[in-house]
Amino acid sequence: MRTTSIACALAALGSANALRLEKRDNPAVVAFPFEKVDKITSISPSSDSKRETGPIEELTTKDLQHLVYMVQLDIGTPPQSISAIFDTGSPSLVIHTTNDTSCVPPAPNPCSLYGGYDANASSTYHYEDSKFVIEYADGERTLGDDATDNVTIGSATLSNLYIGLQYQTEVINNVLGASFTEDEMANSNTGHSNLPQLLRDQGHIASRAYSVYADGDKSDHGTVLFGGVDIDKFHGDLVKIDLVSNPATQPARVTNFAISLLSVSQFDGNSTNTFDKSFPTRVIFDSGTSLTYLDPDQAQSIWTYVGATAHFGNVDFATIPCSAADTDRTIDFEFAGVTIKVPLSKYVVWHDAHNEICVFGIAKGQPQGPFTIGDTTLSSIYVVYDLDNKQLHLAQALNNAPTSNILQIMAGPDGVSAVGGLGTLELLAATKASTLSTSTLSRTPALSVPTGA
Repeated sequence: MRTTSIACALAALGSANALRLEKRDNPAVVAFPFEKVDKITSISPSSDSKRETGPIEELTTKDLQHLVYMVQLDIGTPPQSISAIFDTGSPSLVIHTTNDTSCVPPAPNPCSLYGGYDANASSTYHYEDSKFVIEYADGERTLGDDATDNVTIGSATLSNLYIGLQYQTEVINNVLGASFTEDEMANSNTGHSNLPQLLRDQGHIASRAYSVYADGDKSDHGTVLFGGVDIDKFHGDLVKIDLVSNPATQPARVTNFAISLLSVSQFDGNSTNTFDKSFPTRVIFDSGTSLTYLDPDQAQSIWTYVGATAHFGNVDFATIPCSAADTDRTIDFEFAGVTIKVPLSKYVVWHDAHNEICVFGIAKGQPQGPFTIGDTTLSSIYVVYDLDNKQLHLAQALNNAPTSNILQIMAGPDGVSAVGGLGTLELLAATKASTLSTSTLSRTPALSVPTGA
């Protein structure tokens, strides 16, 4: 297998660490697309594990876009196709069964919308026990079975992936978790494997690390690269940030993709206004949460400055004139070593029947947290989630980047070192010969999700 050295690019970038990204003819990378799909959501901040469901009062959702990342996967033998939210905030694959109480006719129901799994129809299904349970902050519970089966996603087929099978639940979506394993999050000893772990253990990737690119405002798709980084999808340096511990655990330890948010500011094209409220703040990068939930004081300061007002049905939620999307203003998030600029238009979502009042994509979290960087903000960030080294790597995402240049993430402490994206001429020169078109990546067919799902 031929490997192309990019040491010259490192020298140009001045990196102090040995670069562990490599360009290979046949990289150990599993690429699969996700689709940004319309979804009805509640106005309650999500916990670390619960996804948002339910309608928003007095606001239509017919034209809601780009707030949920849905992936397609096949489960069992013969394969059964389902769609699931790709979720960096939870550990496991959790799916509806065809016997789920929420899947009884008539349609639409979770199984008719997203697919349900029939365990008895799969020859590779293995039952473990009936101890599967998720308890949510609002008191609801999901009950079911712990099981394993073969799962195919992208080019990879995994044997014996752990699955939480839902038999009694009111939660609408299937969820494909890609955070730390259940045992790492809960300090338990279940032995339950998850997607990143099995991709590494079964030889599909070299390290438990993956990147997520949301592909800009005009695209309905994005891409997840397990084991890889696409340097044509961002500009500037890819900055490494260590994860911070969860203060709710005893002793405190890393349980999710949380880092410190140092400041938030607003740029109107001429001047910058910094919202000096309660920083630094621990925030979780969670692709399974549509909106961004900040400390209430921080959110209120942002609302006031951009002209958003509390929604009459829930004061933790705000509305804003839809015309606010037609400005060049940005909301800027400062992390250690990198500032991400998010166009204000990314936060102007869901419009009313007259296209006058929209929902504002930054909401108030509970005072005690957790606070969440959700899809309204993540769409502007190229993120590498590094489980093995307990780090995030961030850069400013390029909108609608037309080319792809994928490097493999190698195992080890510097698997994803400081590397420049598109615009770093030295790095592009070192890897120019292996640039490929994004059209070579497979795309999922469009999902039809009826309003009111």
